[in-house]
Amino acid sequence: MVWLAIDTASDKASYALKVGDKLYTREKEGVTSHAKTILTLIEELLV
Repeated sequence: MVWLAIDTASDKASYALKVGDKLYTREKEGVTSHAKTILTLIEELLV
């Protein structure tokens, strides 16, 4: 099973991808526009 979690509730953007038993995460602090950073961070998780 694959899970994608996205937290954009504050100035820290957090993203996690779980594939089977493996967990991949990315965080970025000081984010003022989550819409501009969300795709870049998710793309980093998938590469």
